[in-house]
Amino acid sequence: MTPKNSFLKPGKLPPELMKRLLNHFKHPPNDANVKITPTFGQDTGIFQLDRSYVVVKTNPVTFATDDIGYYAVILNANDIALSGAIPKWFSTTILLPEKNSDEKLCEDIFQSIAEECKKLEIAVVAGHTEVTYGIDHPIVVGTMMGKIPIDRNIISTFGGKPNDDLLLINPIGIEGTSIIARERSEYLLKNQISAEQINEGKKFLYNPGISIIDEAKLLTENFKVHAIHGPTEGGISMGLVELARNSQCGLEIKKKEILIDPLTLKLSELFQINPLGLISSGCLIVAVNPEETVQIMEFFQQRKIPISLIGKLIEKETEYIMIEENGTKRKLKYSHIDEITKIFMDSK
Repeated sequence: MTPKNSFLKPGKLPPELMKRLLNHFKHPPNDANVKITPTFGQDTGIFQLDRSYVVVKTNPVTFATDDIGYYAVILNANDIALSGAIPKWFSTTILLPEKNSDEKLCEDIFQSIAEECKKLEIAVVAGHTEVTYGIDHPIVVGTMMGKIPIDRNIISTFGGKPNDDLLLINPIGIEGTSIIARERSEYLLKNQISAEQINEGKKFLYNPGISIIDEAKLLTENFKVHAIHGPTEGGISMGLVELARNSQCGLEIKKKEILIDPLTLKLSELFQINPLGLISSGCLIVAVNPEETVQIMEFFQQRKIPISLIGKLIEKETEYIMIEENGTKRKLKYSHIDEITKIFMDSK
């Protein structure tokens, strides 16, 4: 438990605190239409409406200021897609800083949201915008909804089983690499990172990209998966633990099998960042029956989509093991506080 007189650090709330807070929502009124209630590590809620399931996701964009509208749409749409639904409706709250907001900033954010929603055939249905006290950069909070036919299985973080294989689709740290390149370009130039490498990192936002909508659709429409999760804050380490906890399993991960771009490694080293704890929208982890693994991997490899078998779920709950490249086993290090916060320290 967090000491009463201590302050919380930036990032996600500590898991035990979050679980305790969520208990407030587990009391009546009890609605039988609600199929997935607020749960730590589960990114969406799901309720039944007539002959469909409605999937709901809320997520803020707080780290990134460049193309923040794009971030808000994609990050929320990702989790809808991971549930097997199609993103359809979007609502947003836009909070602007008092000292440096102008009409151009408003236009840029609105245009960015509109363009991405149009591309994905998402309707913007509601929202709120204001200039507010106490912030020094824009914050955009998005809420996305989608639908699943009632005869389809609901996909979540809860369905993993002991001995399931864990697959990673796309490299880790894509989002973090883009944020570092966009937010700390001057610092990078002063530390022997070339302008070409910085521009490459900035483009990670779009290529490989933070969207996993297409990958999630391919996976959920063609294969039966037990559990699925998109790592965000806390990186792949936190994402794996969230999936394992909700599936009431432990896990074993092979470090050498984790997909990571050399540029992500290079920028991480400069800021003394552990890339396994770096914000990682753009990749997804999935728990599957081992008998399905080869078929799934071949399916994605044929489509030139990076995929790797990184480990498995195990029966012993709360045992999270990392197998180092030399075969040594150790406890998996994970934290709810994302490594990206290191790039905003005053000393940098």
